[in-house]
Amino acid sequence: MAATRKRARKRRGKSEDLQFNGRIQDILEEVLEDTEKIRAEVMADHWRRHASEANLDVYWFRAEYLGGETLTISDAKSFLDIQAKDDRVAWEIRRICNNLSDDYGWDSSEALRFLLTGKAPMLRPIEFEKLCTTNGKWGNFARVTLSFDLSLSTSTLTRAIKRLKIMATHEGKRPIEEKAIRLAEIVSESMFEKDRTSEDGTPENRTPIRSYMANWNESYPDWSYRDVRHFVRDCRRAKKCVLFMNAAPPELGPGEEYPGAF
Repeated sequence: MAATRKRARKRRGKSEDLQFNGRIQDILEEVLEDTEKIRAEVMADHWRRHASEANLDVYWFRAEYLGGETLTISDAKSFLDIQAKDDRVAWEIRRICNNLSDDYGWDSSEALRFLLTGKAPMLRPIEFEKLCTTNGKWGNFARVTLSFDLSLSTSTLTRAIKRLKIMATHEGKRPIEEKAIRLAEIVSESMFEKDRTSEDGTPENRTPIRSYMANWNESYPDWSYRDVRHFVRDCRRAKKCVLFMNAAPPELGPGEEYPGAF
């Protein structure tokens, strides 16, 4: 009976509820297995003990400046207001906190809080660090920076990445073929083409689309075009899926134009 229940739990697995909202960090933590959360709690407590009992820098600092004890939050603030004005004390705090950050993966504020109060931060098995996005007439860009514990299962990381892709409306898109990427390169070249002038200084028209197609056919004979309309169509598709990450370009204001020949 117990084995049957165990198999049933295993079959159910992690919920794939894709209706979510809130902070990115909270959304990512929802994909963690219960055992991964418990392990994070145990390991956070383990490294707190190690830093408190076995780290000589921490032991020395507390013995030298804190009477061998730890402080309350309010006393720690008072200590920083008074003692940390001493250059030597401030230097020792920075040195020890930098070492704690390197040894345990804490940031500087977490390391300082632990050094003075003994309160260690909770270990986050997966942590959102930075999101860079651009959305404009030149294209779209989205890149996320994560840090994660190597003990996490591959399935947990897959679920996290899937959620990030959904938030970026990039989930379920077909893999981009090399031809489309090369066509996007042509589109990009046309977008950054500078205005040309003749020898007498009069403006000249930009490179005609047929010239772009001729250069393409010469460079990629296996993907050559005979009809310029088909070439333009595929360039525009490549522009959308590669440069704009499958999203529609934004609406432009009066008098604005999209750059390039496509």
